[in-house]
Amino acid sequence: MGITMITFIILGYTNPGFDDIRFAKWLEKEHGIYCTYDGNLRACKQIIDNTEKNIRNNSGGRTNTGLYTEYRRNVTFETGERTEIRALGLLNMIFNK
Repeated sequence: MGITMITFIILGYTNPGFDDIRFAKWLEKEHGIYCTYDGNLRACKQIIDNTEKNIRNNSGGRTNTGLYTEYRRNVTFETGERTEIRALGLLNMIFNK
């Protein structure tokens, strides 16, 4: 029982939660998606291997359970191509799902 309680405390303490800056930096590093802000979201683009693709629609959400956080992002490029990015935040890190 003690180990279970310690595990829950560690997971709760290290849950990235609603840290939008950490998730944005993770999107840049893992998926090459960069967004500009002026208080609100202005524009996003994906840059991979020096190829730039403008993003027309960038929507998503997150679910914070207190022990971990699930992130979802739906991206539609100007070409009509769509992709879904799913991630899991756990132990102060974010992982692709």
